[in-house]
Amino acid sequence: MKLWLALAAILFAGAAANAETVRFPETGAPAIVVTTPADWTHQPDGDGNMLLISGNKSASYALTVGPYDGTLDDLASGAMKSAGANPPQIMGPTAISGLRGYMYDTDMVNPSGVHVNVHMVAVKIDPGHMASITLLTVDGIAGTDYQAARSVLENTSIIDK
Repeated sequence: MKLWLALAAILFAGAAANAETVRFPETGAPAIVVTTPADWTHQPDGDGNMLLISGNKSASYALTVGPYDGTLDDLASGAMKSAGANPPQIMGPTAISGLRGYMYDTDMVNPSGVHVNVHMVAVKIDPGHMASITLLTVDGIAGTDYQAARSVLENTSIIDK
């Protein structure tokens, strides 16, 4: 997914904003709903995904929702490969809004030479659809910034109907 390269390359851009709830896509189902910290922004990436970007650019998320009939392991492997990341490690099962899935971790070096840590959560919404939320953080991210970034994932829900 070209989205991660663009995301990791700019890691990251955007202006300050207030905390807000972001729904992606804005209408219809399935959709991901997250609440971002006060200094985060969001913008579409041009490839059908939504990017959430921290104010100090030390963390970001990529939200993806759409048709997919393969396995989550294949989804994670393909996404990491197309982003130029190392092969993902399965970190274990998880769920978002009762939808079962898996967590995957890996890392990559972006085109600017910055080392980026990648944490992907992917769930199957139904046999033909998936959702993923992928956290990217730079090495040396401050503890408070990492906690703020993790709060986005902890407050994620999926509307599946």
